[in-house]
Amino acid sequence: MMKTREDIFNALRKVCFVERTAKLAEVYRRIPGKKPFKPRKDKVYEIVNRKGYQCVYREGRYFIQDNSCNDIIVFKFDYFWVQISYRYYDGNEEIYRGGWGIIQGRVADNEDYRSGYPVVHSYNELEVILKEAISIYEESLTALQKNVRPDDVRIPDTKNLICLRTTKKDAMETLRKINFLERSTKMCKVFCHSSRIALPKVEKDKIFEIIRSYGYEVGYEYSCFYLKNQIYGPYRFVMKFCLKYFTADFQWYVYEDGTNIYGDVWLGLCEDLAEDKPFGPPYRPSFRNLEEFKLLIAEAFNMFEDFKYELCKSKGIDYTRIDTMKIWKDLYGGELKKAPDSDEH
Repeated sequence: MMKTREDIFNALRKVCFVERTAKLAEVYRRIPGKKPFKPRKDKVYEIVNRKGYQCVYREGRYFIQDNSCNDIIVFKFDYFWVQISYRYYDGNEEIYRGGWGIIQGRVADNEDYRSGYPVVHSYNELEVILKEAISIYEESLTALQKNVRPDDVRIPDTKNLICLRTTKKDAMETLRKINFLERSTKMCKVFCHSSRIALPKVEKDKIFEIIRSYGYEVGYEYSCFYLKNQIYGPYRFVMKFCLKYFTADFQWYVYEDGTNIYGDVWLGLCEDLAEDKPFGPPYRPSFRNLEEFKLLIAEAFNMFEDFKYELCKSKGIDYTRIDTMKIWKDLYGGELKKAPDSDEH
């Protein structure tokens, strides 16, 4: 009989998955001031090989494989944290996959429980963490083969385990506090333009220059611009956006100790906050020239700064927000130049 997800969760309960992964997160914490660990691929391969497994690297992630070349343990380095996930098979058919954070919630029967991921500062620490990750996985396979019954296991008691301080509900409440739904909807209405002339190509270098003028470091990958170094205390905030056909498709995410707490594209955030109620135009803000983009991105950054400030403040973390609207007024005169032969605001 094919194994089920519940069989897997019971096997993980049997080997104390939640307690052991929480212990790793507790022992290996971020040290303020330390730079992110950037391992060499060959060194990572050596560590995995010493544990008796092969490892391959694809698209920013490492895949530990079994003898059938199934990817059983997947991990990647996300700034300071090493994010680990498991995959389970019945023969060669995959029956379950999940990151440690998601699995912890399932195994603990508490969807809000997360311990966060461990932080890696050296190859020695990485070897200890991967050794335990592999050991837990191997022991869970043995328990799975023994057909662990629900009566033979207990739901983990998470009261005395390290736990993240922030939930999806907290993040959504912060979005409500800054009136994200109303403000983003208004932006989509204001920045909704059609043009009767051919628009010039958006130059990436010009976008980089504008973003830097607001005080941010910027990167670009997978056709998206993103803000760098948005780490404050245990939080890593993500803001990225694609610019296609002069529309801006924004995405926000917040992580705590390497674990994704909440995030989505703006439309997804609005849908969650609206709770099935109509909330306005389901389209992205658009612009006709770089002058309009300077204001559009200033307002988007302003909301992002409010979100970071309010979430950090609610958890007792100091954060000094950047006043991007003041920067826009000081640098760009606080007024828009009209696009030639185009519709008015």
